Amino acid sequence: MDGRQILNHAVDQHKETTAAAKRALRVVEQTKELQASTMGALQDQGQQIRRIGHGMDKIGTDLTYSQRILRYMRMCCCVGFFCSSCTEPDRENADNNWRSGGVPRPPPPPSHAAAAAAAGDGDKKAIKRPKKGGAGGAGAGAPPPQFAPVGTAGLAEAGYGEQAGVIQKETAKQDEYLDQIASGLDQLKHGAMAMRDEIHRQDHTVDRLHADAHVLHGRLTAVNREGFKI
Repeated sequence: MDGRQILNHAVDQHKETTAAAKRALRVVEQTKELQASTMGALQDQGQQIRRIGHGMDKIGTDLTYSQRILRYMRMCCCVGFFCSSCTEPDRENADNNWRSGGVPRPPPPPSHAAAAAAAGDGDKKAIKRPKKGGAGGAGAGAPPPQFAPVGTAGLAEAGYGEQAGVIQKETAKQDEYLDQIASGLDQLKHGAMAMRDEIHRQDHTVDRLHADAHVLHGRLTAVNREGFKI
């Protein structure tokens, strides 16, 4: 192979590198779409779990209220006659604290959003690529390592101006694709942290609902037992 053939082969390889970068960008975009749909499904699931929690709160409040009604009926009324003051007592704030011992609902676990955001800002600063021809700001630390630019001045002087133009054009495309890939990966990272926090909150809520179900089962058994005694 002579010099021109070698150069043409190098140009073809450079074009293939550009195509590979474009394919990688397409994969990143598809992953972002998949992540967005998954996050939407997670949020819908979280809303359903919260609705279940509100329903269990209503059940617990009603059971506590029912226990007070049965207690008043047993203490104050005669068989076959129930006065309205006994059968319909005013609801109390204590009815809302229906968990064992009147313990209020435990607070949710601390969110990692603030820490994740702080870490994300630091990562952004760390991976941000400086603009061409510029230098990093003073006090910002050592800039990230960069590859040496592709020089084509010698090719143009040697009579390979067409090949040099193609190489410059493909290099510009590669830089653009790589910048978009870096931005997309950064978005994927922050989206993954948001999904982690959402799953963590849902896990905590499900554990709490499981404990509440045991409490409600015990209270429902007690209400049934008291009702049969009247």
